[in-house]
Amino acid sequence: MRRVICIRLLFMFLLIGIDTPEKGELYYEEAKEANRRLVEGKEVKLELDEEERDRYGRTLAYVYIGNAFINLKLVREGYARAYSYPPNIRYREMFSRAQEEARQKGIGIWSSRPQGRRVEITEINFDPPGSDRDNLNGEWIVIASNTDVPIDMTGFTLSDDSDHVYKFGQFTLTPGNTVTVFTGSGVSASTSLYWGSKTPIWNNDGDTAYLKDSDGSLIDKYSY
Repeated sequence: MRRVICIRLLFMFLLIGIDTPEKGELYYEEAKEANRRLVEGKEVKLELDEEERDRYGRTLAYVYIGNAFINLKLVREGYARAYSYPPNIRYREMFSRAQEEARQKGIGIWSSRPQGRRVEITEINFDPPGSDRDNLNGEWIVIASNTDVPIDMTGFTLSDDSDHVYKFGQFTLTPGNTVTVFTGSGVSASTSLYWGSKTPIWNNDGDTAYLKDSDGSLIDKYSY
C-alpha cells in the first residue's frame, strides 16, 4: 500500500527497517543532516508493511522520493544500521546486504570513528547451527578496543531489547584486541567471557545489543 504526503508531515512517520544514531551518539548529526538533505522540501511516497502504526500512533513506512528508496540509501551510505521491526520485515535481507556493503567500505558509522569511541561492538552471531538452546556458546558477541591504552571494563554491562543483562566482573580489554562474550558457560580468559545464561539471548528475528559503562552511559549499540 502506498500513498503520497508532503514532506512537512514527515515527523509523524517512522522509517522502518533501519536504526539511525540517537542524540548524543557518534554520527547523530551526520545522519540527521543526511536525512534532511535527502527529504527536506520534497514530496515523498510511503510504502506500508504489515503493521501500519507504532504504539505512539506514528505511521511505520518505507520512504521513497521518485525511485530513490530513502531507508535503503541511509543504510548503504553508512548513516543507519539495518534493524528488523517484526512483523515489518519485507526488506530485511536487502537492508542487511546494504549494511554489509557499508561495513566493508568502512563508511559512516562503520568508519574507524576517530572522534573518540574507545570500544565498540563489532559482531553478533545470533543464529548458531542446530538448536539455539542446545548450542548456547554458538551465540556470541564481539567487543573491540579502538585505543592504544587498556580499557577497564569492570562494571560495564551488555543488554538486549528484552532486558537480559550481563555485567562484567573485573576485566581489562587490552589495546587493539577483542573479547568475545559467549551466551553459555565456560572458563573466562583475556579474550573470552561467558554470560552464564541457561537460555538463548539474541533473537534470530532481530535484536539490539547495548554496551554501557559502569555509570550506565551508552557506549555503543549494535542492531541486526
